[in-house]
Amino acid sequence: MNGISPWWPILTGFISIWLGYKIGYRQATLATKTLALNVAKATPRIGSRVEVQRSGEGSHLQFTLVTTLYNDGDAAASKLDGQWKLNVSQGLPNAEKIIRMDSLPSFLPFEIKHPIGGAINNAFFSNPNVRIDVQIDLVYFGLENTQQRYQVRYDYDTQQKTFIQAKNAKGAN
Repeated sequence: MNGISPWWPILTGFISIWLGYKIGYRQATLATKTLALNVAKATPRIGSRVEVQRSGEGSHLQFTLVTTLYNDGDAAASKLDGQWKLNVSQGLPNAEKIIRMDSLPSFLPFEIKHPIGGAINNAFFSNPNVRIDVQIDLVYFGLENTQQRYQVRYDYDTQQKTFIQAKNAKGAN
């Protein structure tokens, strides 16, 4: 009867080392991905939406553009500084508002309200030749006090009677 080959213990040692390396590498890769996800979530992610809000009835009907700035990240955005602009090609005056806040936490969205008046069937809302857009341009500080920029434009769609984010928005989250 032949004994166990002298190479067998060496071979099992190499296989054990190789398995340990593969398992450790896999766990390290998963930990790296998890850390990257946590860091991405821990940074502020500014977002916005623009809606037309109706109030009153009959001859007292009033419309207001409500722009909501919010933060989807876990960390608060700080030192926000920027502008909100309403551009109307005809019918109503353009408007501009300054945006300045110490911080924008994820649990407290910020609203900008701008009354526009009139009925939703007037030329402001229904004439496809009237171009209406809202632009937001913000600079803020995020994780490790790094400066970031949020720029977005919303165009009014006369058929859907709502504001839609433009495709070429820069820095929009």
